[in-house]
Amino acid sequence: MTAERKIRRITLRDVARNCNLSVPTVSQILNNRTSNFSSEETRRLVRETAEKLGYQPNLGYKIMRGISTKTVALIIGSRTIKDLEFVRQLVFMILEHLSCRGYSVYIETMPDDWSKRHDIMMNLIQRGAEHFIAINKPCEWEDLDALEQQTGITIMTFRSLHRNAVNVNVEKGVSLLLEHCLERGCRKIRAIMPWDGERVKALSKTLKMNEDELRSIIYTHSIPRTDSPEELLAAHMKCGYEKTKELFEKEPDTDAVLYLTDYFAIGGANYLRETGRVIGKDVRLMAFNETLPVQAYPYPISSVSHNLKAVVDCIMENFTKRDAGIFNIDPIPHFRD
Repeated sequence: MTAERKIRRITLRDVARNCNLSVPTVSQILNNRTSNFSSEETRRLVRETAEKLGYQPNLGYKIMRGISTKTVALIIGSRTIKDLEFVRQLVFMILEHLSCRGYSVYIETMPDDWSKRHDIMMNLIQRGAEHFIAINKPCEWEDLDALEQQTGITIMTFRSLHRNAVNVNVEKGVSLLLEHCLERGCRKIRAIMPWDGERVKALSKTLKMNEDELRSIIYTHSIPRTDSPEELLAAHMKCGYEKTKELFEKEPDTDAVLYLTDYFAIGGANYLRETGRVIGKDVRLMAFNETLPVQAYPYPISSVSHNLKAVVDCIMENFTKRDAGIFNIDPIPHFRD
């Protein structure tokens, strides 16, 4: 049986040997170094030989040598967020800005298996990515720190705890929604959501409640997971419907409800309509993301949008910096009565 032959990578040395030139000379020509004074005939010979042999530059080597590749890796931190409306909008806006600035872009959605993420990051670096923009956490932080140290890449994250991050101030956005409800006379506010840190802080500060009191007004739930975007949205609405039914069967005099996102709120609104309650009068609903469905919904649901223009402007200003810092962007409330 004939063993499979491993395909060997063509190197600068192979190109130099075929041209009867030194490796430094070939490197200078293929990297367009201004310090090279070879004739046009020699330059053409080197480029044609490299193409004929199938030479491909080691872009990871370029990064480690400080040679810019003008390449960005745009990382989506999980499959569950890639189809969210605001994430799609964010990706398109970032791509438009990068294109206008002359950058090449790789887009990668990270797998659920965290053990594979370091290798994916390393592969992107070897393919020339020198700057990373990540939506949510791209890999384990210790792996990311090591990659930064070893290769000199820069990384800016959105919605993460990394030292270089642009985050939306969710706590402030939720607080504005709650304050609006209080100003409109709501006195029995409840929440349907996971035990979420920023939203819980907003509830605690605005309603002046301790943790035990908060646990009595928050109807917690897990976040449904599916592979299909359509099934995911339907699952969120179903969860919102069922938890709202549970809440109002126990506390029918509730006059305001805070949900994790718009789709949970729409599910809750569907249940409330079946009971004959008037949304916006008998019950006020609050959510997050300001998606198109909540904007088009026939009954008023107040929501908060990520200020994506400000987010993208901040990312673009800082994604090439090693220690850019942490930036908090205020969201935009949309009150509907």
